[in-house]
Amino acid sequence: MPSAPGSLEQALEALEADHQFLLKGDVFTKDVIETHLSYKRSRELDEMRLRPHPHEFFLYHDVCAMPALGAAKLSGQNCAQPWLDPAWFGDGTAGAADSRPIPDFP
Repeated sequence: MPSAPGSLEQALEALEADHQFLLKGDVFTKDVIETHLSYKRSRELDEMRLRPHPHEFFLYHDVCAMPALGAAKLSGQNCAQPWLDPAWFGDGTAGAADSRPIPDFP
């Protein structure tokens, strides 16, 4: 093997292109390999494509990474959970009732 696949997609493509050795000796059937490839693509690869990577989230959606959106106002210690920082509410009452919904971050 010259190099390892760089992603799940590349690994599945490599398996799809070269799986004859798995069919020898009735270790796996062609149907099992096709089912495995289909499952991995639909339940893992496609699922990951629908969600942002943590670094992508940091680059485009993280309030701590966006000074123009108020990150400079945050004290920094609650940057991962800005709704806990009084500066986020603007009135010094962290967690108080507010018209804005509290974000539900995973």
